[in-house]
Amino acid sequence: MIDARCYLCLLLLIGIFCRAVASDEHLGVAVCQECHAQQVQSWQNSHHALAMQRASKTSVLGDFSNTTFIYNGIKSKFFSKEDAKGETAFFVETDDDRGRIQTFPIAYTFGVYPLQQYLIGFPDGRYQALSIAWDSRPKSQGGQRWFHLYPEEKIGHDDPLHWTGIHHNWNNRCADCHSTNVKKNHQPKSGSYNTTWSEINVACEACHGPGKRHVELARSATLAAHPNKGFTRDLESATAAAILGAIGQSKKKTSLSGKDQIATCGGCHSRRGLIGDGSNGEFHDNFRLALIEEGLYHPDGQIRDEVFELGSFMQSKMFHQGVTCANCHDPHSLQLKQQGNALCAQCHNASEFDTPSHHHHAATSSGAQCVNCHMPETTYMVVDPRRDHSLRIPRPDLSDQLGTPNACIQCHQDRDNPWAAKALNTWLASEGKTLVDRPVDRFARLVTGPTNVAELRNFMNGDNPAILRASALSRLANNIRNGLGVAEPNLKDPDPLVRAAAVTALAALPYEQRLASVAPLLSDSTRLVRFAALESLLGPELPGFRNRLSAAEQSRLTQVSKDYHSNLLRHLDTADGLMGLGMFHLSHGDTRQAEQYYRRAIAVEPYRVEATINLVDLYQLVGRHQDAVNLLRQTLQHNNESSVLHHSLGLALVRTKNYNEALPALAQAAKLAPQNTRYAYVYAVALNSLGRHREAIAEVRRLNQPANAELQMLGLDAAQRLQDWPAALTFARALQRLTPYDPALEKLARDLESRIEKER
Repeated sequence: MIDARCYLCLLLLIGIFCRAVASDEHLGVAVCQECHAQQVQSWQNSHHALAMQRASKTSVLGDFSNTTFIYNGIKSKFFSKEDAKGETAFFVETDDDRGRIQTFPIAYTFGVYPLQQYLIGFPDGRYQALSIAWDSRPKSQGGQRWFHLYPEEKIGHDDPLHWTGIHHNWNNRCADCHSTNVKKNHQPKSGSYNTTWSEINVACEACHGPGKRHVELARSATLAAHPNKGFTRDLESATAAAILGAIGQSKKKTSLSGKDQIATCGGCHSRRGLIGDGSNGEFHDNFRLALIEEGLYHPDGQIRDEVFELGSFMQSKMFHQGVTCANCHDPHSLQLKQQGNALCAQCHNASEFDTPSHHHHAATSSGAQCVNCHMPETTYMVVDPRRDHSLRIPRPDLSDQLGTPNACIQCHQDRDNPWAAKALNTWLASEGKTLVDRPVDRFARLVTGPTNVAELRNFMNGDNPAILRASALSRLANNIRNGLGVAEPNLKDPDPLVRAAAVTALAALPYEQRLASVAPLLSDSTRLVRFAALESLLGPELPGFRNRLSAAEQSRLTQVSKDYHSNLLRHLDTADGLMGLGMFHLSHGDTRQAEQYYRRAIAVEPYRVEATINLVDLYQLVGRHQDAVNLLRQTLQHNNESSVLHHSLGLALVRTKNYNEALPALAQAAKLAPQNTRYAYVYAVALNSLGRHREAIAEVRRLNQPANAELQMLGLDAAQRLQDWPAALTFARALQRLTPYDPALEKLARDLESRIEKER
């Protein structure tokens, strides 16, 4: 076991502690305080100010008095030591990345409430967040204890969620949002980091931008003559409350959309990927927002996984009326501007809404609080409840149908959805009202029901939030016949989220057709859309089709490619960045370089199947089919529950003409993902090709999709091969309903009827 003092000395000697680095543009809180003392005072005890601190007696909240915590059979010990100067160092004795018990010094604290995490430094400049955290809530609320972030799982040293793994790496997962002016400084050759910051916490310039120009203008008394007072963002005038129609109190409506403020707050308070450097106020020029995807959100857009606030807020009516974060939250203290229902009454008439006739609860009950009905909580990281910012009306009448939660049953846990739906309808009936579907409700019906092109088109043409329309496109357009007619018109939508989703929705088109549709968007005003257009065109086909672009389009392709490549180079420590570079080089005909990047991506995150699939596709492209089979079998040894890996293995075995082994792999993929029509279809095709026609018919019937012509054709072929004429007639009739004026189908149906009649 390494002695704690020796380990600490080693780390100090090699200089792995992150350094505050002076910046010509970032001046620091001390300079801001000269003129803005009140704002700095409000900020000093905020979660932003305490987002990250050096571990000390004053910053460490956890119990390091030789306490122990046992998780998955591992006993972790927390203790501290004082040096000759009376300074305290904090340590944890726990398992490392090989399962060995080691002693690690605590370098920094991370957050303060309702939990505090601890960062541990490594000689290569990495900082890892320990997955045992301190519950800083009062003891009366269950706090003042150590707990593990994955209490229901058994995370061992070889698990990707172990604290030493990439998911808990501070440098590339956390630093940007917990400190100011962070420079990751990843060293690709060694894999090490030399990460720096201007200030350790989220200070003034983390939100306002570099302050040098602002201070110069202030000292020269010329602030008023310059846009944004010398800052890169306008955060001041975007805080005025909006008029909310007849239901709201009349207040001055901001002339701005609040985009700078939304971009500033949303850059950290969202589930997103980084596509820029954050230097300007346009959110979609810097970030790729996660849409309403299965696993992240519930079907109606309610928060599910850790998606933070922006994605749900963008669904709300408030967002579309110009309300911004600072309408409710003080931007410096981060406290709510008013407590209780007074917060909502800033805009909404209390005489109409803060009454039992509206909320139908006793005035002193929790049900009388606006947020408990319209912003229900979901708890993350075991102890951290966060409110859904979509500000929705509960719909218990839809919960059973859609598989979605609702605020009524979250509170009344001894009741069920029909009870809550009845109560809600009774209240509305007493007022002469009925439930009306909001955009989120229509979206939920659209994505959970059978695919309907007409409904999707109507939804896209309606006055629905951009994030809902973009999410509908990304979920559905690739899975519907004639999807081009739905997606292509939205390439010109005013909102960049929708334009980018429309580009993605065209991915299934033949390359030449996709090129013609997407190439103009290489000149889009927003980086998100430009990158989406480029990604749509990246692939082995690009070199052969590049000369079909006009000279101007080729020039734009070169410019966007350069920007895209530069962005990927900032993420060489992530599988996403490495996979992007693999595809980038493949698109330029460099299969050797592409293979290297894909292999590096697999090494960085072995459990991410996307890199494996990309490398398999490359092997198939160059005819290395057995290498593809070997890679898939190797990957399945530690990821046997992945349907996509089994499906890919089945296809790879077909290419090597190993049909008998291919069939079980395809069957396993269909079993693991029973709702994936494509997997089931390919499995049924394989059954049919191997003469197992009856099983192929059974698989088609199991899917029960009479509107899927591809499946009905397969069923018809299998039934004819089996000479099961009644079954064949059933499939033929289904196809007739899809194409009612096809004379060939009419003749086939008559012939089948004759055969059936003769055999009676």
